Order: sequence, then structure tokens, then C-alpha cells
Amino acid sequence: MTCVPYLKKNNAATLTVLPDVKPVNLSNTTLKIDAKPKYQVKRGELSFLIALCLTSLLAAPAESALFPVLEEHARATKDLVADMKWTNGQAFIDNAHSTANSLNDYTVETRLTGQMRDKLKDGNGKFFYKKNKRVRVEVTKGSVNNGAVVVRKEDGSVEARGGGMLKFMKMSLQPDSRMLQLPNGNSVVASDIPSLFASVKARLRKGSAKARLGSESLTSNRWKGAVKVVEIVEGDFDQVTDRIFLNPRNNLPVEWDVFKDGSLISVTFFDNLKENVGLDDSLFDL
Repeated sequence: MTCVPYLKKNNAATLTVLPDVKPVNLSNTTLKIDAKPKYQVKRGELSFLIALCLTSLLAAPAESALFPVLEEHARATKDLVADMKWTNGQAFIDNAHSTANSLNDYTVETRLTGQMRDKLKDGNGKFFYKKNKRVRVEVTKGSVNNGAVVVRKEDGSVEARGGGMLKFMKMSLQPDSRMLQLPNGNSVVASDIPSLFASVKARLRKGSAKARLGSESLTSNRWKGAVKVVEIVEGDFDQVTDRIFLNPRNNLPVEWDVFKDGSLISVTFFDNLKENVGLDDSLFDL
């Protein structure tokens, strides 16, 4: 779907909604353009459409033919840990959470591929985090809405701004809004590394899950250098829900795989993570 803002002579804001179409060769074609948009949306409906366009970018639909990517990835990582000897990973998770909480701020580039409502989705973004749970996410992969931004402020409020032709329009959202949900089930504004580890720790405290730490480092062309691996397991403690690969230097994630009912549902890569870079407070306002 393409969303195009439209302004009438009386300054009444409307939005034109155009269905996605396949590209056509128009090199020898004369076009007649209808000055009146086929669909117009009144100002009161702008918020919904901005959110709809924003959501499509946070995890943009990919072709269904790519579904085997998740199955292949799950097989590859399972093979990597097939002969692994495991130790209790509770203390390691505690340490990783403490390390993440000690950061004043960080930036990281994320790549996410996941299954959501029977569709495969992928999206890239740049993630900014600062203490007191301040978050900024900039969408870096998309078409007309490339550049969409979501921020969570220190008071917990969330604002979003569209990309492309919607970049001058912003709206407020509830932190738990479905518009912010990623394929792995997390809200995009609760996907900072401290929050992710806090969520895992909460599950471990309840006793419904356990953490196990791989005794050996792993290498793969997916990562720069060797990594550690931690699995979170539930049920009979053989059902993996999270497989986390971490940089041994700082125990922060370079990849986080999420499983549901034994199937891989999302893969997130954390690239070019930079710690304590001195982010300005103004980044977390729109």
C-alpha cells in the first residue's frame, strides 16, 4: 500500500491511499492524470493511516517464497550446537543483564526476519538507547515510508512519525499498541537490550524456564569472530524458546533467535553496536 498526503484548496488535510501495483514500462505511453484522488481520507483518519504505514515498515512483508529461510536458519544453528556441552546459564544471564544496564547509551543496526500472522516479514532499522528506557528507532529499509521514526521518552510516552511523504505527520501511541509489535512478539519500544534481558530474567525467576550456557565458543560467517551461545528452554526443559549468540567481549547479543512451539519465528541480528557514545537527549523527541 502507498500512502500519499493530499491538500485541498480549503487546507483540509486528506490522504490518498493507492494499492500497490507492479511496475509498468511507460517509455512510449502518454499518461492522463486525474486531478481528483480516487480515495480520500479525512483528517480524523490520518492517525490510523500513519500508524498503518509505519507498521508496514517496522516489519515489511517479504515474498512467501522466503519462508524456507527460517527453516534453513534453524537447521544451521541447531547443527552448530549439536555437540555442545551445556552448563547452568543463570549467572551468565544475570551478568549480561547487569552489563546492559550499566550502559549509559548505545547505538546498533538491527536486521530482523520473522513470521507474523502467516506472512514472512523483514525490516532493518537503527536503534538508539539511553538510560531511563529512552529509545529511538529509525526505519532504514523501506520504500515510500523509508525514514519512519518511533521514540519512547523518559516518561514512557511513545510518539511516531511517518517516513517519506508522511515525515511531517506524527502521532502518539500507547506503549503496548499492536502497531508497534514485531514478529517476535516484542514491542519495538521494549526491544532495547536491557529490557530483553530483563524479560528473560523474569521468566527464569518464575521457574517456567531455565538458561543453559554453551561450554565452547562458536564461529560462523554470520558473525565477526567467535561468539558465546545461551539457550532459554521451557516445558520439559528441552524446548528451546530463545537461542542467543553473544559477543564474548561484553556479553551483549550479536544474534537473537526466537522459537515458538519448536519452530523458529524470528531472527534478529545486532550489527555495529557502539557503547556509551554520548547520545544527545534531543534524539528522543520528535
